Amino acid sequence: MVTVFRPGDLFELADRIEKRGREFYQRMSRDALTPRIRALFERLAHEEDRHEGEFRRIVDEALAMPFEIPDGYASPEMMAYLDALHRGGALHITAGEHRQPPLSEEQALLQAIEYEKDAILLLHEIYDLFPPSMPARAAVADLIRAEKSHLARICGLLGGAAA
Repeated sequence: MVTVFRPGDLFELADRIEKRGREFYQRMSRDALTPRIRALFERLAHEEDRHEGEFRRIVDEALAMPFEIPDGYASPEMMAYLDALHRGGALHITAGEHRQPPLSEEQALLQAIEYEKDAILLLHEIYDLFPPSMPARAAVADLIRAEKSHLARICGLLGGAAA
């Protein structure tokens, strides 16, 4: 179990999630079964690429500025939770769930939903970690909103795929 919480571990994991998301969306756009799914995945790959750059800026800003870790992060429960996130066992995208190409449009969309949920979860942890006065916190909130927008678009298409 992790005994010392290091924000860099959480940042590294979130960066890995963004990269894997972009790679997943690029692969899905190449393998898409329909033009509407191809267009969605191409757009999401482009947006995740932009998010990677924004996230690097956020991390650089956060690591350049000392800040106190909130008290709740020192509890054994939170340390176990963060350790599970860091090891990747709690996240679909880091656990290797997306190695095989989807067999259907619905499977591709369901995999995309899992990716977006993982990204939202990690970004919320980073948001909670930053003090309200840190400018990078607002940038993380913007990324969370963008990931939620991605999730809504995917769910909208999933409703049409299931029909």
